Amino acid sequence: MKSLSRRIFLKTTAAVGTGISILSSTQAKNSIAPEKSKKPNIVFFFVDDMGWQDTSEPFHTEITKLNQRYYTPNMERLADEGLKFTQAYACSLCSPSRVSLMTGLNSYQHNVTNWTLRPNKSPDSKHPTLNPPKWNLNGMSPMASGLFLIN
Repeated sequence: MKSLSRRIFLKTTAAVGTGISILSSTQAKNSIAPEKSKKPNIVFFFVDDMGWQDTSEPFHTEITKLNQRYYTPNMERLADEGLKFTQAYACSLCSPSRVSLMTGLNSYQHNVTNWTLRPNKSPDSKHPTLNPPKWNLNGMSPMASGLFLIN
């Protein structure tokens, strides 16, 4: 019977051990590989003139009398199945809140603090038809806000 030298035995053992560990680690990676994370399904309600008690779903630690006044089963279901924010702040006027949503800035930072396009100027149109406001007022535009990007 042929004898192995110590050096050949150690090299062979190291090579076999390395090969086994590489194979087992790739198999472990394949079997434990996490599934691709799914993008969350986000529904964002941006409602004008709706108070925190104007729904049957309480946005406080307990149900209030005003919560009992309303019946909004779909909002209750959405809150039960998803995530509900109970501590948030919104500007008291719609224009600053809308600009905050579009820019990520608060009203102090974007300086839109009124509900008209220009301070001390009537928002009433001088034309018989109703036209939407021009986007380039108050520093907002579709492209600057990132709302309308064409891929």
